[in-house]
Amino acid sequence: MSARVAKTLLLHSEAIEGKTAHRLTQQELASLVGTAREVVGRVLKALEHDGIIDLDQGRITILNRDRLEAASER
Repeated sequence: MSARVAKTLLLHSEAIEGKTAHRLTQQELASLVGTAREVVGRVLKALEHDGIIDLDQGRITILNRDRLEAASER
């Protein structure tokens, strides 16, 4: 499931990082991936713990795109 979340983060990175008018919520991200919001939350926390993304007040910042791409291929 983490690979699907990582791949979706890459595909929608501008909306996720707030560079577009609409930011994706965890619920919307879960719908895109086909899982529950809670699962997405756990995956995001794991990616943050690994230093791949940063979570701050609902905003996701991709810190290491190469590692996120590697995570999307697992």
